[in-house]
Amino acid sequence: LSGKVVGQTATTCIKLGKRSSRLDNSHEAEKENRTSKQRKGQIDRANLFKEVKEQRAQLLESFMDMQKETQQQRLEFERQEREKDRLDRESEREERRLEREERRKEREVQAKLTGSLLQHIKQNND
Repeated sequence: LSGKVVGQTATTCIKLGKRSSRLDNSHEAEKENRTSKQRKGQIDRANLFKEVKEQRAQLLESFMDMQKETQQQRLEFERQEREKDRLDRESEREERRLEREERRKEREVQAKLTGSLLQHIKQNND
């Protein structure tokens, strides 16, 4: 082979080597870019998962607080209802007691009037 052909062949090989090296670098860069994107995606998903988990925990805590508050309100309402019922029963008892007292006094007055009337009749008959 002539020197010119050998030189051209060597130059071509060098150029091809550089091109091959550039392609390898390009492939490597693409691969790193892909890997980097995958890592970023994994981190984003992990952060999103963590955020969702925190929100779920906050919602659950909020729900439990509301449930506790509702329970307390229900207990307070039931307590007030029992107190109202107790006061109603007391009031009814007092009302019945007053009615009995009134009837007793009426009977006493009636008995006194009847006694007075009988005594008056007896005195008039004598």
